[in-house]
Amino acid sequence: MIRENEPESTERKQTYTIKLFIKAIRMIRENEPESINKDETILFKKRFNFLVSEVELRYELTNKAGDIELLTFEVYDAYTIIVSLPYSKCLLLTDDILALTCIKSGVYGSLVFSEVVYSGSLKVNKTNLNISHEEKVLSAIEAVLEGRATRQETEYSIAGRSLKLMSIKELTDAREYYKALVDDLKLSKQNKKKQNKIQVRF
Repeated sequence: MIRENEPESTERKQTYTIKLFIKAIRMIRENEPESINKDETILFKKRFNFLVSEVELRYELTNKAGDIELLTFEVYDAYTIIVSLPYSKCLLLTDDILALTCIKSGVYGSLVFSEVVYSGSLKVNKTNLNISHEEKVLSAIEAVLEGRATRQETEYSIAGRSLKLMSIKELTDAREYYKALVDDLKLSKQNKKKQNKIQVRF
């Protein structure tokens, strides 16, 4: 049996994949950020004047107590990497200002070297972390669809099924459902604020 809607479905999936790819590219910053929010995933490019395959690179976030958090990265091209600071790690940041450092190390002849190739500070913006369950699930669904989800986000479950096991259609349907719930929650909060205002007439 030949299904007439298969080509349309395939084309629709390809269009959707392209849109996700474009959206993901737009999310990548061109350089280290000066500040971040705790409720978002950070992606940025770092270009060097040396081949990244010839050295070892390490990105570090250091707080006032001297605790170090290593950031993960992927190779973008011969001279560029994309560094990520996922949403789950952002939530755990405690200091307002963190040190952001990139170190390269390797072997030159018989010498082992280590050199700081970037040193800066990162401001953590104060945000409202009173996030509802619906907002967390919606954020996780969008992260999975965009291919930037952490392991913790992929383990979120809806009706007993983890997000990583869902098809694109199931994820998009779930996103629409939870987006509607989040919009309703926001509207409810706005209405509650209006009701709590006391208007005095003279």
